[in-house]
Amino acid sequence: MARKPAQPGVDRRQQILDAALEVFAEQGFDGATSKDIAKRADVTHGLIYFYFDNKEELFLAAFEQEAKAIFTQLDFAGALESDAPPEIELPAMLTRFLRALASAPAQSILRVMMHMAAHGERDKGPLRECKGFMEGQVRIVVAQMREYLDRQVANGRLRPVDTGLMAKALLGSAMVLFRSALYGLGQEQNCADSIDALAATLADTFLHGLLVSSTAVTSVGAHVATSTPHEEATIPTIPPEEIPPRRGTSAPQKTANAVLSVSEG
Repeated sequence: MARKPAQPGVDRRQQILDAALEVFAEQGFDGATSKDIAKRADVTHGLIYFYFDNKEELFLAAFEQEAKAIFTQLDFAGALESDAPPEIELPAMLTRFLRALASAPAQSILRVMMHMAAHGERDKGPLRECKGFMEGQVRIVVAQMREYLDRQVANGRLRPVDTGLMAKALLGSAMVLFRSALYGLGQEQNCADSIDALAATLADTFLHGLLVSSTAVTSVGAHVATSTPHEEATIPTIPPEEIPPRRGTSAPQKTANAVLSVSEG
């Protein structure tokens, strides 16, 4: 049966691309057929070959379109020129990174790659070319994060560290934590709030570490040092209200609770 004529303003090529990515995600490259894609797109089988020479060309076009949509969101160029302190800018960068991972294009790409990898298609066929494209884009994002850290070190806002390693650690940690909470984030109504909390906690941990402030540590050390030889040196419990706040941080308990609830999901 012939398909209905396209409605005015309907982009048939885009319909085919959207449908193709869904079918490839479900069936992999080898399992997907142009007939399945035509049926999902609600177009005639022959129309696919009007726009694309073969299935591989269609796959690469659909993959590249979604991948570009992801990495457009991941451009950190604006942050490189920002005068905001790292306590403000770094959580914003990580939030942007996580929201890009949570976007519909990213989820489509992830499903495609996971299905194809599970069926042994990772290192052959068109996915190999797509992997090369993705790896190149990831290197650009890591390089931008490293450049941002380099500038903060040069400005005296961060202590000298291996910024290349830190860039990979920051983005890699964000990605792993997001993957572990993927389904919870996708189902929660407050997905954006959960992502913000995750980014804020990760940035705070990298910037300030896990140790309490130096004043509190000095107080504990002084008490232990003045204990008599016959006394068992014990570290007293410091009431929370006596621990001075760290400069430039505000990590409310609800943020930690939000991250924990996401990770458990």
